[in-house]
Amino acid sequence: MPLEWTPTEKRILVNTCTTYAFSVGQILLVGWAYMIREWRWLQFSTSASFGIILLFSLALPESARWLITHNKLHVAVKTLQKVAWINGQKEEGKKLTPEEIMSHIQEDLETVKSNSHFRTLFRTPGICKITLCIMPGWFAIGFSLYGLILDLQKFGLSIYLVQLLFALIDFPARLLVAISMSYLGRRFTLIFCAVFSGSMIIIGIFVPEDLAALRMTLTGLGKGSLAGVISCLFLYTMELYPTEIRQIGMSIGSFSSRFGSLLSPIVFIIGSYSSNLQPLLFGIVPILSAIAASFLIETHGFPLLETIQETENRVKKAQSPKANVSKDEEERPVLLLPEIPPAEHTV
Repeated sequence: MPLEWTPTEKRILVNTCTTYAFSVGQILLVGWAYMIREWRWLQFSTSASFGIILLFSLALPESARWLITHNKLHVAVKTLQKVAWINGQKEEGKKLTPEEIMSHIQEDLETVKSNSHFRTLFRTPGICKITLCIMPGWFAIGFSLYGLILDLQKFGLSIYLVQLLFALIDFPARLLVAISMSYLGRRFTLIFCAVFSGSMIIIGIFVPEDLAALRMTLTGLGKGSLAGVISCLFLYTMELYPTEIRQIGMSIGSFSSRFGSLLSPIVFIIGSYSSNLQPLLFGIVPILSAIAASFLIETHGFPLLETIQETENRVKKAQSPKANVSKDEEERPVLLLPEIPPAEHTV
């Protein structure tokens, strides 16, 4: 995970650059689909690209945090040494040993469970609350975003042109979201983007069909806001879950998004009985997800946590009416990787 190799102050920048890849992919897909009109060959060629991605993924280092908390110290040392070499700190990397790392994390290893699974996301109250509040946001992405993209032909313009415009609107949207997350926090940004996207979609119901440009503008704003929701959720979800179950947390989010995409086409069947029901559902779901997100804790500027117990403690402090925990006052996690002097580049 890129986030776990990224300093706290650089998380938003790295996350924004990563999510921009979605928008770039949409733009490339427009040109590719325009050249290859036969859908079978289009499907085959786009699917083949995953083979290239697989080759690139082989060169990615495993999360050192995950390796350490799962007691794979020798592999973690090799990974940290490789990163130190990339950062121009080869000599510092050579000083790292499993014994030195063990001296930092002995207490954490006693609290980490060797086998984590999906049920872990619902066993403790704090993690369960995070899971139940984050899943509606991911579901809204798949449900509403996929639903909007499936209905591009309703505007009466070339679907290639509309798809291109819908991809281009992501660029300013993601930039504004990055600025908002930096100054206003993750929770506020997520709630605002979800409510704004749902509102734009619902408002479009009341626009006459002959005003196609206005309807497309409102839908485009809604789609751009949903792109902002994606940018926020990718960072927010990884910050909410501890290293011990971070990948499982991201997986349940991805599953919720795919489940939303699966249900989205059904809305078109229902919409055949009522033309307004389709956009109404696509607009209500993001708003409902915003209500769920309002119960989440803020993570802006706080360190990544390593264990479930640390996350439970943070949630309890946030819920306490007398608690006023700041970024500087919050107790640092027990797991501290041996420091490597900062270099010009980070991985």
